[in-house]
Amino acid sequence: MINARTDAAYVCGIEEAIRRGNAYLEAGADMVFVESPASAEEVKRAIEQIKGPVSINMLEGGRTPMLTFEELETAWRCKGQLPHVYLADSCICVAEGLELSDGTRDQFRLRGTHVI
Repeated sequence: MINARTDAAYVCGIEEAIRRGNAYLEAGADMVFVESPASAEEVKRAIEQIKGPVSINMLEGGRTPMLTFEELETAWRCKGQLPHVYLADSCICVAEGLELSDGTRDQFRLRGTHVI
């Protein structure tokens, strides 16, 4: 499975990302990963206009809006990803546990983690 990535939406606009996505599919890619569409409308345009499966990455606080899986499901060719969601939840739980144990988050800082 080749999931060809395009970052063109952020730099050049969604039209260029769609053009590149279709070129990747013509060159043999199996799927197109569109990085950083700026709105639900851009996500919809990418899914509708790219002539193959589309992968969208949604990250809390990222440029791409957080859409529901139901919204993505309306376009059957889209794979939604939520990277770091479980890791972030785990970090929050551990941080809360540390605060309960000694009132600090120093254990994270000692190990080089500045996420929290």
